[in-house]
Amino acid sequence: MNAKKVITSALCGIAVFLCSCSQSDDSAKADPVSEKAKEALVQKFPDASNVNWKSKGDYVIADFKSALLTRSGSVYKHAAWFDNAGFWYMTETELEFDQLPEAVREAFLLSEYAGWKIDDIDRIERYQMALVYVIEVEQKVNGKETELDLYYSEDGILIRVVVDDDSDYEDFIPPVTAGLIFEFLATYYPDARILDIDVEDGFTEVEILDRRIKRELLFNTRGEWLSTQTEICLADVPVWVLKILSESDFAALSIDDIEHFETPAGEFYRFELEGSDEVTIDILPDGSIRIVRD
Repeated sequence: MNAKKVITSALCGIAVFLCSCSQSDDSAKADPVSEKAKEALVQKFPDASNVNWKSKGDYVIADFKSALLTRSGSVYKHAAWFDNAGFWYMTETELEFDQLPEAVREAFLLSEYAGWKIDDIDRIERYQMALVYVIEVEQKVNGKETELDLYYSEDGILIRVVVDDDSDYEDFIPPVTAGLIFEFLATYYPDARILDIDVEDGFTEVEILDRRIKRELLFNTRGEWLSTQTEICLADVPVWVLKILSESDFAALSIDDIEHFETPAGEFYRFELEGSDEVTIDILPDGSIRIVRD
């Protein structure tokens, strides 16, 4: 064998080796989306088309089109959030204004934001949570372009207003919560819809819509109920509570906000007061007043 044939043979061997390595590397790259997640998408949205998957943190997200999710039968974009165990957490659906429930449309048109430009509308469905509609609006306020997200319940109650930060709804996904919390809600607030669940500093905060009343409940790490907080108006405050306030050192201050708290130890009323100074006080069942420190 002459030198030329040896070199050629060696080059061919190197090429085959590199090719096999490339194929091995490609096969080693695991699909970030599990078969369970893909099967879960098909089961939940059997008519999903134009499916594109992406991963984000602990979630895999399927962007797709479907006619089943819109009442008009039109094909719109959706994004469904799963984990790789195939558990569904949330689905975002893009809507047009006329596809919103009538109660939401009417509430928006009667709101202070009716004159703002509508940039985007989403319907948010989440596991064991209330259906929410988000209307993204924009307007110049004091010469500055301002974008807000308006969160409405299905029956047209404006439940929150937040500054839009161009992020997705990942923070709106409910965390895995102890079953005791859901048992408590089913027992004491059977008609309530869960709006949000947030775990922070070892506590779980649950925001609910009890018929048309918004309440915030606090639970500890064991799922035990600690308090229920409800914003109320002056007319809902008992006479004996107002009498204590009127005879206190805080009588000259104006009332900015009132909240009713229920706890295992009893209930009390919290007043945010304004005047020369701002102060927050609690009026307790025994008639005593407690100043709330930040």
